[in-house]
Amino acid sequence: DGDVEGWFTDDTPKRFEAYGWQVISVDGHNPEEIKAAIISAKAETTKPTMICCKTIIGFGSPAKQGTHDCHGAPLGHDEIAATRKALGWNHGPFEIPTDIYAGWDNKVQGQAAEQSWDEKFAAYAAAYPELAAEYKRRVNNELPAEWEAKSSAYIADLQANQG
Repeated sequence: DGDVEGWFTDDTPKRFEAYGWQVISVDGHNPEEIKAAIISAKAETTKPTMICCKTIIGFGSPAKQGTHDCHGAPLGHDEIAATRKALGWNHGPFEIPTDIYAGWDNKVQGQAAEQSWDEKFAAYAAAYPELAAEYKRRVNNELPAEWEAKSSAYIADLQANQG
């Protein structure tokens, strides 16, 4: 909610650089800088990357940018109109221009990645059926088959040995 100077003193980028990470700082309101940072991060294969996006709360809102007034409260019709004008956004509410949608539409890539994962997991499951079953159980947030019996026995043992 506003500036962090005075209460947040950690230099997070420097800390992660000390850990050996690649750290890239960008203007979090500049899509080209963000895109370049992602490309750079993907190219670095020897260490993890942290992309630090410096942003301003309420960016674009003429009356509320940089203040806590825009956090957790609606801007209101007049401020929304002023923000849209300040950002040069001439599209209707919830309207995504075709070029922006196309730039973010990753259905085809997602389907290909899912198919690749499914094939790899099927091969893994064939080679390691018990481990694959355990993985599936955990991913599905299921308790082990013997959970109820073991937990009931444990509770009964605790109750029997309390006195």
